[in-house]
Amino acid sequence: MFVALSMIYSASPIANAEHEPSNPDLRVLFPLLDDSERNVLQSKGEFSRFVSGEGDFILIPGAELQAEIAADLRSIDYTIGVEVVNIIPGAFGDLSTVDLINMLLELSSLEGLEYFSASKDKMRTLFVQSYAVDSEADRTRIDDPIIDTLPANGRVTIFQEDKVFGKNVSVIDFEADSSTIHMITMNLTTFSYGFVPIILPERLRLHILLQKTDDYIIYYGNFAARALRINLFKDRIHNSFYNRLVALYGWFQSKLYK
Repeated sequence: MFVALSMIYSASPIANAEHEPSNPDLRVLFPLLDDSERNVLQSKGEFSRFVSGEGDFILIPGAELQAEIAADLRSIDYTIGVEVVNIIPGAFGDLSTVDLINMLLELSSLEGLEYFSASKDKMRTLFVQSYAVDSEADRTRIDDPIIDTLPANGRVTIFQEDKVFGKNVSVIDFEADSSTIHMITMNLTTFSYGFVPIILPERLRLHILLQKTDDYIIYYGNFAARALRINLFKDRIHNSFYNRLVALYGWFQSKLYK
């Protein structure tokens, strides 16, 4: 059972009456989608896909980023993945990508984030703990990173304890310019389900991509992993990845409309 992503149109910033908002050119941004899929994205503002090891990630907006992100995902020889794209309408001319990247880097605010647990059939806390640390070895809590100017890039190490995969350390690489933000999360420790190792170090990727214009924000996210025991845990991993993307998008929306 999946929780549908919802667009908060009623909460969207109201455009200036003198400003005629533009719409994204979906044929240019998503050339790998067919017309019916683009129509779904246009009408619902959201589209999601499960990806097997033989499939491709086709919702990445823009040819250059499509090639870059697809190459990174292929490097881990993934066996399972999920991708989701959202189009958020609004008047975003006064919102900078510095503001947006700092929203995404407020890693401590992920503590207490809830997600829909398919196995429990209810909402549960996803991250019990979430904060930046100095390194995998030194897990002392440090302040969330803050970006002051663009272009920006960097790396932050994050410790998280979640209800499914336990306590883990990951590294986040990020870059941002005046219109685009790209964050890549890679696990440094083994993700386990109970006592069973599921994803070995450096075999999981989370890509978050934002593209901002004055009239809309495109939010793209994916999880991909080379998962062990895929035949036993395929559905559970798929559901967990999808619902994590839903939760992360909701977390971002709550910050965007605060």
